[in-house]
Amino acid sequence: MTAAPLEAVPFPLTADPRAYVPRAASESALRALERALSEGRCGILTGPTGVGKTTLLHVLGARLGRNVRSIYIPNGRLEFDDVCRWALGMLGESSGDEPREALSAVARQLGDAGRQLLLLLDDASEPVLGAASSLVSLSEEVGGALRLIVVPAKTGYAAQLAEMLGTGATWVDFSAPMSAAETAELVQRRLASAGFPKELRARFDSATIDRIHRAASGNARLVGLVASEILWPDRPGEGVEVRIPPAPPPPPEESPRVEVAQEDPVALPVGGSGADPKKAKPVATAKRPSVEGA
Repeated sequence: MTAAPLEAVPFPLTADPRAYVPRAASESALRALERALSEGRCGILTGPTGVGKTTLLHVLGARLGRNVRSIYIPNGRLEFDDVCRWALGMLGESSGDEPREALSAVARQLGDAGRQLLLLLDDASEPVLGAASSLVSLSEEVGGALRLIVVPAKTGYAAQLAEMLGTGATWVDFSAPMSAAETAELVQRRLASAGFPKELRARFDSATIDRIHRAASGNARLVGLVASEILWPDRPGEGVEVRIPPAPPPPPEESPRVEVAQEDPVALPVGGSGADPKKAKPVATAKRPSVEGA
């Protein structure tokens, strides 16, 4: 039997846009965020752990092109001045004694050149939430040359963020799990891109993919962990225990199949104009029927 190369990393635990495999829900979320930015709005991205929110931020930054300078900020515990310093450092600029004024000057320069500065704030907890209103004020001050996409550390922070980001902010909920077909595509494309030979990829037949999908419940990160356990059963895990269920018995010939419905997002302004941000609903949702024994 062909052994899996130990140096290959088909399922990285850190977000890598090069490992991104498009699927219906992720592309819908990206379109909603791109539309928000093109219309001069900020965005909020929510979803369960491991669904791929951080990867989406990196893919979004790569897709926006040269007219948008994207800065990814992974530390959600930074105060406002530290957010400014982080962004300036990534831009190769000095923050000096007045980081707010320095960032304002850089954003104005980009705006004068027809470009935009986009801050991608990941895993935002209470300190960054407190900085959001200051960042919005700075955005207004520079004529919209500065925009924000925020991923709150807790979904419960989203309504609070919506109020801070103000009128027209777009809230995108990326919660839809992968279907079995999307799980199969993710596994096979990741293995192929990592250079695994066909005979090893053939180990992941439809029955094995089904076991992976059921064990991971369609969660992208868990799919990678389960698939890695199959590739390297003797390799120490990453501190996450994943139980791989046994292969199910063959279904009866007339066994019904249940498909997961996914919906495209519709832009939904939140905050301002009399809207109550606490009642705001996410703009991208998915329906998943409850299935006994699934």
